[in-house]
Amino acid sequence: MKIYACAKRSIFFIIFIVSCFTVVAEKKDASEVFGRFQDIQMTLGDTKLDKMQNYLSPDSFKLLQNKYKNTIHFAKLIQNFFGLSDDYTVRNDINSFPTNDELQKKYIQFYDLMENDFTKFVEFLLDCDWDEIAKSTNEDQILVDNLMDKHEFFTQILFNQNDFYRSAKFLLSVGNRFFEYLFYTKTFPQYKSFFQDESKYPVLKFLHTIMWKSLISYGWKWWHQDCIKKIKERTDKGAQLVYVAGGCDIYEPIKQGIYNIKVIDPFLPTQVKYYTQGWQWLVDPYVTCEIVSSRVKTAPKNGGIGDEIEFTFDDKTILLRRMEQKNVGQFYTRISTGQVIGLPKTITVWNVYEISKAEKLVGRVIFERRLVEQTDFEPREKEVILMSTTEMISAIDLPERKGWGINPYKFAPNLQVFIKQLRNPIDTQILLNLRFACENQDKLNFIFLASDPT
Repeated sequence: MKIYACAKRSIFFIIFIVSCFTVVAEKKDASEVFGRFQDIQMTLGDTKLDKMQNYLSPDSFKLLQNKYKNTIHFAKLIQNFFGLSDDYTVRNDINSFPTNDELQKKYIQFYDLMENDFTKFVEFLLDCDWDEIAKSTNEDQILVDNLMDKHEFFTQILFNQNDFYRSAKFLLSVGNRFFEYLFYTKTFPQYKSFFQDESKYPVLKFLHTIMWKSLISYGWKWWHQDCIKKIKERTDKGAQLVYVAGGCDIYEPIKQGIYNIKVIDPFLPTQVKYYTQGWQWLVDPYVTCEIVSSRVKTAPKNGGIGDEIEFTFDDKTILLRRMEQKNVGQFYTRISTGQVIGLPKTITVWNVYEISKAEKLVGRVIFERRLVEQTDFEPREKEVILMSTTEMISAIDLPERKGWGINPYKFAPNLQVFIKQLRNPIDTQILLNLRFACENQDKLNFIFLASDPT
């Protein structure tokens, strides 16, 4: 009886251990995996900036006046920035906005120049009395972020709208115009020359702030509609979207009908605030078992094969099914704490099916968990390279400033990279111009272009 009881306990223990390592395929709704992105992401079309004048609201200006009343002399700063008459300051007549003819004309001119002649807009900035503008802020009462506070005010006073969606569209369009002036070949020489003249530094800081605010601080979670459209045109013809440092950011492409995707990302445990809540299950599923008093964490025996994610959109239902999950080694990287850690190097393959009366295979999503490499930027006929603004700048930034070691001087002349926030793809020359900004931004003693958006 003792032998029978012992054997029975042994069999039970073996069954328990096996059950820990045998995983039944899971099916999840997309909201369980991508819910965070569903809540915060938007695809936004381009909009003409000279239309902003049609939506100026006195109520939003009153709110801003109250928000900044302790740090910024609201009317005085507006007067100095727009070059208004002294009478405007005396009256402090923000309550009459936008019926104040002088101020309204300045705004109309401002938006028109940004849309139709950005070089003249920059000349407008150069004519501003930045010394007087500085006096409009109690900068001695604010610590490190004093200048950012003031530039945040500028962002709000110039581009704020009561309607959030319209405000986001305008801000993303503003970011595109600023980016194009700073780094496109035609206007880059003027921008470059400003680094040689310290009197131009206030304008450089203003230009950098508005670009950073619109494309990175606010815009990291936004997609430009033109970018999505152009990528889809390529993938519809058989190309694969290669999303470099894309994390879990596949919900919007799938929603827009892009089904052939490869994501390259290390999925660092210190960067989870940029991922979705289900990121680990998505790219590297693990099972945790309680055995005696120890917790054992190991890859499930079937690697999560057969797991499914269902996307329900207004016009279609899409199903992702995990077909392959393999560990191909390990890689090491230094995280933000300075510690060097080892992480599993994995490949995860999900088939993409369109569901109607039957399943129809329409594509494949591949996650390669690894570090980004120089060869990932080699142009290939059947690939479309995509990045976000922050990651693109970080990739080519100086190694001593935590750049990723990607050398843009080695890029092929015909390289083309789509940036999710930009209406047009960028080429090698634009990337080299970006690298110049990275190499020289220390002169400004200001935020870095790839500063953490959150």
